[in-house]
Amino acid sequence: MGKAHFTVVAILPGRRDDYFGFWANDVKVNGSGEALHPGMLARTVGVAARNKIDAENQVCQRYPDHAIDSTATRRHG
Repeated sequence: MGKAHFTVVAILPGRRDDYFGFWANDVKVNGSGEALHPGMLARTVGVAARNKIDAENQVCQRYPDHAIDSTATRRHG
């Protein structure tokens, strides 16, 4: 079986609470008064992989200090 294209969301270091607050609870300003926007919270990484686990592992290896939002991983094609 060939590889498919996946997008994996890697949460920037120290931004996990802000990321989930922003996306799950619609928080636009964090507890420090900092205005939040998607670009400051995470990066979306495209990879070719056999499956979702392989895709997420590749991103973990490239960005070891980032957390992965596994629910946001998407397969394309």
